[in-house]
Amino acid sequence: MSALTKKKYVMAEADEEVDGLTSMQSVQRVLSSPGSYLFQIENEFGERSLASLPQKFRNTIWVKRNTFVICEPIFEGEKVKHEIVRVLQPENIKQLKKMKQFPLQFENESHHAGGDGQNCSLTKEKEERDESDGDEDSDDDLPMIMNRVQVQYSDSSSDDSSDENTDEGLPWT
Repeated sequence: MSALTKKKYVMAEADEEVDGLTSMQSVQRVLSSPGSYLFQIENEFGERSLASLPQKFRNTIWVKRNTFVICEPIFEGEKVKHEIVRVLQPENIKQLKKMKQFPLQFENESHHAGGDGQNCSLTKEKEERDESDGDEDSDDDLPMIMNRVQVQYSDSSSDDSSDENTDEGLPWT
């Protein structure tokens, strides 16, 4: 299976609805990323541990701070205690709240931390697809970059200077 096909299936899996949590799964909040696809997570009781992102999600799904994830425990690891099974989108959080499986300790924080939909970005292809669906791309609301040299463009065209340099200084003429 090609890499593009794998990404397509991973994206479809990430967009699916949540069926609910199994007995081994729990909702955790991502606090930070120390690197190497490891994430420091916190459960609803405030206990912190490390979780790893599986190989199939790497380079496809990026997880940011304060994102909610579904994790399963890993029993053979000493430092890494969990594996991320799914990154929760705002729609998934709403579904879990309806099923009463979302932790009450996180419910108040989800409005501030993960409920705005900006904490997990999927692939660049999906972001480009979403941007192409919009009407217009406007740069009017972007702030001006102050640490760059401002280039002044002039509308005058000087064709005389380009004609002068065409035959001068060439060794074969």
